[in-house]
Amino acid sequence: MKKTFIAIAAAGFGFAAIQGCAVEQGASYETEDVGVSESALAGTGSFVINNDWGNGWCGTVKITNGLPEATAKWQVIMDLKSSVLNNAWNISTTANTGVVTMKPVNYNSTIQPGQTVEFGFCANATAGAARPVMKAWNMATTVYADCATAGGANPTKAALAVAMANELGTWDPLGLLRINNNQVELTQAGIDKCNATTHKCRNLKGLLELQKDGATSDQNIFNPTNFREDLKASFDRQRNHLINNPAPAAHKLVLVSGPTNIGQVQNGVSKSCGPHYIYKATTTSGANLSSTEASRLKNALCFFGEACGDNPYMGFTTAGLSACPSGATCVAIDPGDGDNGSTSTTSAGSAPTYPLNRVLDSIPTMLGTQCITTLGKAGTLQPKVNSSYLHCIPS
Repeated sequence: MKKTFIAIAAAGFGFAAIQGCAVEQGASYETEDVGVSESALAGTGSFVINNDWGNGWCGTVKITNGLPEATAKWQVIMDLKSSVLNNAWNISTTANTGVVTMKPVNYNSTIQPGQTVEFGFCANATAGAARPVMKAWNMATTVYADCATAGGANPTKAALAVAMANELGTWDPLGLLRINNNQVELTQAGIDKCNATTHKCRNLKGLLELQKDGATSDQNIFNPTNFREDLKASFDRQRNHLINNPAPAAHKLVLVSGPTNIGQVQNGVSKSCGPHYIYKATTTSGANLSSTEASRLKNALCFFGEACGDNPYMGFTTAGLSACPSGATCVAIDPGDGDNGSTSTTSAGSAPTYPLNRVLDSIPTMLGTQCITTLGKAGTLQPKVNSSYLHCIPS
C-alpha cells in the first residue's frame, strides 16, 4: 500500500510505473481512478492445441510478463470443457476438468520483465466435443512492505488524502470537512467547491460514505464504526495540531505522474506500502512553493495520519522526485492498489486481481470488467453493498 512523501525540488532517484493506473504527465485529472488502466492489462497470453487426435489432445500456454518488475506469482484460468487432463508439465492445477486454475511450480514463478514462460498439458477428450479455451490470466509482483491497516481505517484515510488532492486540488481538512451528525462530512464550503467541478467529488464523497453502518459487507476487513470513530478523533488531532504548528499556506495540487514506485528501499525492503501519485504543489496563483511553505504542507496531513498520527500508509520526506519539474515542490501520495487491502499486488494480464477482491470506483467506470479473485476464479466487477466499491464476483 502507500505512504505519503513530499519532495522539495527535483533531484534524484528514478522510479517506474508499477500498478495499473497509468497517467500522462501534464494531463488534467478529475477522479482518483485507482486500480485500472491500460497498463494493468499489459503482457500477452496465448493457448494453442499442438496435436489433436480426436479422443485426446495436447496444448501449450505461453504468457509474457508486461510488468516493469519480475513476477512473484501468476495464474491462468482454463475452461477445459469436458476434456480430462492426464498429463501436465511446468504447471500445477486445481482440478483436471471443467474450469481449472493453473499456477506455477516453484521453479517458474519468477518471470523477468518482457520474458515468457511456457507450460503444457494433455487431456482425454471425446471426438467432436468442444475444445478448451483460456478464460483469463494475470500475473503479479509484490515489491512493497505489508502495512498495518487498523481494520481498514489507515489506507482508507490515506485514500481520502488522494481524493481531496485529486478532486479539490488541496489539503484543507478543517476548511472543507466538519463533524456533524456523529461523523465527518463536507462543510458547505466543501460542498460548494465540489459542486463547481464536473466530477462532483465522487470519490471523496464515496469514501466519506464508508462511515455509515452497513457501508461494507467485509466487516472482517473494514469496519465502518471503527473508521467513523477514527476519523472523528483524527479531526480533533488535526485541529489541535494547528494550534501549535503553522498552517500550510493556501496551495494547489496538480497531478503530474503516477502511480509510480519512488524507490524508497532500505536493506532490500521497500519502506513504502506501494506506488504513489505525484503532484506538483504550488501557490494558488501557480508559483512554486518555498522550502518553508513546502515543509508546512505536512501540518495539513495530520487528519490523514501524518504529522501527528500513526498511519503507516503516510510518510513525509524532502528527497527529490524525478517527475517533479525543476525547482518545484512535489508531493507523492497514494493509498492503495485499487482497494484498502494490507498487501500490494500489481497485476498484468487479461484480468487484474485486486488484493481484497474489490476496487474503489464510485463513478463507476469499471462495472462489468473482467477480474480474477484471489482464489483464482474468473469473474467481473459488480456492486455489492456499498456503491463506492465494486467487488470481483466469480462468473
